[in-house]
Amino acid sequence: MSRTEARVWQRLRAKQTSFHFTRQLPIGPYFADFALRRLKLVVEIDGDRHDVERDSRRDSFLKEQGWEVVRIPVTEVDDDLDRVVCWIYDACVARQAHLRKPADDDSS
Repeated sequence: MSRTEARVWQRLRAKQTSFHFTRQLPIGPYFADFALRRLKLVVEIDGDRHDVERDSRRDSFLKEQGWEVVRIPVTEVDDDLDRVVCWIYDACVARQAHLRKPADDDSS
């Protein structure tokens, strides 16, 4: 875990988002930086060196498995960790609302 990921994990582990995250969760052939199992939400901290093509394949796989992926640039964490924690919390709340939404009824 990078220093930046450790800073984010410290805040998530302290439940500053009120959601219970797991770090380095294996999902298929990949490991999620941070995952919220109950809501199938993955949070990835993207460093300076990034393989966009690999990330795209990975995100596609995760989405096929029902996971939503939130990518946060490392620069955002370095600039304002509090804002990032709020961003993650908002993503959790949005995902929770999305999953609770009843399926559209197309029978009319």
